[in-house]
Amino acid sequence: MRVIFSALFAAFLGLAATGPLTRAVRPHQPAASAPALAMTTAGLLTALALRGGLPPPVLAALAALTVLGVALAAVDTAAHRLPDALVLPAYPLLIGALALTGHPTALTRALAASGACLAAYGAVHLVAPSALGFGDVKLAGLLALPLGWLGWKAVAAATVTTLAVGGLSAFYALRRGRSHVPYGPPLLVGAYLAVLAGLTGTVPRPGTRRPPADRTPPPA
Repeated sequence: MRVIFSALFAAFLGLAATGPLTRAVRPHQPAASAPALAMTTAGLLTALALRGGLPPPVLAALAALTVLGVALAAVDTAAHRLPDALVLPAYPLLIGALALTGHPTALTRALAASGACLAAYGAVHLVAPSALGFGDVKLAGLLALPLGWLGWKAVAAATVTTLAVGGLSAFYALRRGRSHVPYGPPLLVGAYLAVLAGLTGTVPRPGTRRPPADRTPPPA
């Protein structure tokens, strides 16, 4: 029953986010459909709520990132850009939410994953700037924060899924005679599917403690 209420509440939040979401997208994509944005957001948040097993600060961060991701995917698909005004403010907010979990090891891993993705995608951008924009680099670093908190398996799964989705998108675009493919949507899809897959590391929940060691002396 608790899962059902969580899913219904997530769907409500998705619908409630329609106004702010539409206002964020319309300056870059005037033809954006508010009902489509609302239904997409509600569906993604509901699936995220049904996943379960996440501390409240992490779940809240992922929910906010999901809403932001819908906006970024709509803008990047239409205008081939990822606005700094949407991406950069999310960095401190995500880091702050992950810090509230009280797990410094997981937070350190999240920062390390973000730095690694920024470096790796940044290198690709320097080699082939026409294939990967700097906005994609910043988005990859942002998405790596919650993925890194979950574990390196989630980071690896998101990377592989992103490459697969990006490759399929590029193939489809070339078949239709288009030379440029936005890479933001594949990044977002890869991260979202990795989270839903439940690939987490060994991160304890807040307030949990290890059982005390057995101090019984060995028999003489």
